[in-house]
Amino acid sequence: MAALFLIFVFLFHLTSARDEAYDELFKSYQVKFGRKYGSSEESVRRVIWERNARKVAKHNLEADFGLHSYRMELNSFSDKTAEELDVFRSCLLKRRNISGDYVEFPRSLPLPPSVDWRRKGLVTPVKDQGMCGSCWAFSATGALEGQTKVKTGKLVSLSEQNLVDCSTKQGNDGCDGGWMEYAFQYVMDNNGLDTETAYKYKGKVRPCKFVPEGVGANCTGFYRVKHGSEEALQRAVAKVGPISVAIYADETFMHYKVSFFPLRNGIYNNSICLSRYLNHGVLVVGYGSENGSDYWIVKNSWERELGDGRLRPHVQECAQPVWNSIARHLPVRLNASSNLTCTVL
Repeated sequence: MAALFLIFVFLFHLTSARDEAYDELFKSYQVKFGRKYGSSEESVRRVIWERNARKVAKHNLEADFGLHSYRMELNSFSDKTAEELDVFRSCLLKRRNISGDYVEFPRSLPLPPSVDWRRKGLVTPVKDQGMCGSCWAFSATGALEGQTKVKTGKLVSLSEQNLVDCSTKQGNDGCDGGWMEYAFQYVMDNNGLDTETAYKYKGKVRPCKFVPEGVGANCTGFYRVKHGSEEALQRAVAKVGPISVAIYADETFMHYKVSFFPLRNGIYNNSICLSRYLNHGVLVVGYGSENGSDYWIVKNSWERELGDGRLRPHVQECAQPVWNSIARHLPVRLNASSNLTCTVL
């Protein structure tokens, strides 16, 4: 690893000059995020961080001139290599065919102008997947938590670790990726999923230790929403509850500016949309519109401060709908390729 960092240092210094004006800012960044590097590693992290700092500054200047609909900021991802970031954003496997019916709602069915299932108590607090490619598990438990609340009146935090450790047979690969359908299939095959209390999250793959007495929810089946249809997803969110969704997430998604008032920093709307490369699983928990801008409310699994957000629907540039995602309820663009809901006993 030390040798690899030295190679990175050499390559980075060939292509990027270090600006001493950023030195104090980098020290402040290290303090804020508790960074302690080895001597060889620090040079690499410094160059990566400065490159991202320049990108963020350039983007925000362009946003001031109306060239972007959202702002960016430096965060805990800003000193990480592309390979390290892939742990967070490339956690969906190539999908194989799996059974699952499509659900459609009559177009004549009236839709409310806005929906926010957090306000109805169907959404647990933001969780953190850590350095484990388990976004699929967090998306799946979120959908199941919402449906369990609808059926039982109780909001119970369910175990992502149970899925990470135990759903390999269904096609998931622990911290190396998975799919929400496979997670739902595991819960059906297993006749239940443990609560988070009974089976705590560790952020790494361990031997399966399912506790039958700790079951917090079951799943009797799951349904797909029409591929590429923003309208179908809207109807599903309004009539069913939180929906698991697969999206395309890149570096701009990971640096969207967090705020307790998301629209203050704009609605995330990335012009790059790789609709065939869905790499991240999240949970759509609502939708709305403000000042003529429609958005989806999305719950993520990247730390408390990078958790939920609002995303702007965008169908025309891509073959499929895209949304904004913001931390703590954030704006970003998603590809609605895999929209899923789970039915509960």
